[in-house]
Amino acid sequence: MNLFLFRSSHPADVRILVIIPTAGISRTMLRKCLRRLRRAAGRMELKTILVLCPYDPGRKQKVLTTMDTEDKLICLPPPFSFARSNNVALAELSDEEYVLFLNDDCFFRGRGDLLKLLKTMREENLACIGPWLEHWQCHDELPPESRTDGTVYSPRPLIGACILWDAAWLKKTGFFDELFSGYGMEEADLLLRTLRQGGRWARDDRICVDHIHHATVGESIKSQEPHLRNLRRWQEKYPGIHSWGEGEPWAKNVCG
Repeated sequence: MNLFLFRSSHPADVRILVIIPTAGISRTMLRKCLRRLRRAAGRMELKTILVLCPYDPGRKQKVLTTMDTEDKLICLPPPFSFARSNNVALAELSDEEYVLFLNDDCFFRGRGDLLKLLKTMREENLACIGPWLEHWQCHDELPPESRTDGTVYSPRPLIGACILWDAAWLKKTGFFDELFSGYGMEEADLLLRTLRQGGRWARDDRICVDHIHHATVGESIKSQEPHLRNLRRWQEKYPGIHSWGEGEPWAKNVCG
């Protein structure tokens, strides 16, 4: 099925729903994220939704309701959850053809880079695409030497901090599994379900997005209980399948 059959003829004419979950840690960081996003979008029309969801009810969060922005703000009760935040905002999806999931600690580098990502996705007929993420604080997920000068059909799941999705594929696959609460594996689950339905993704290494890494919630939470709970959820849902793209069935994204 060609999901692009009735799409706008020129990428600059499309509308994109942008979803940015935030725990409200830093207004400065969020403002920079939005400023770089708009520069990267060029003439494309963006419908941006900020989802404020505090990480921990016992921690004081900076309130974003006073930010000078026209973007829609949805406030959720804690605890913070990427899956829940994204799903709530996806309920606002109407006639937008694409959805960009973006963490508030991610900053596009180049003018028009989002438009370039979209062009690559359309040319390759992909379900979704991600940029190269330059992690500011660690390189444990994708080391710098892994970067190429082109498009990579990686057997690894894309990192959820910045992914551009075809809205038709999201509707076909279904949205995020909210049993993955807090942080971790929610995007890998969505990608694996998409792969099983014939969708493919790529990483465009020509586009670089700076990622502060875990700054959305203010600290690394990989060793904390919500993340460990998601690891257990993954193992229960997909026994024998590695969550970070080792072995089958992830290689099907490369082999077809």
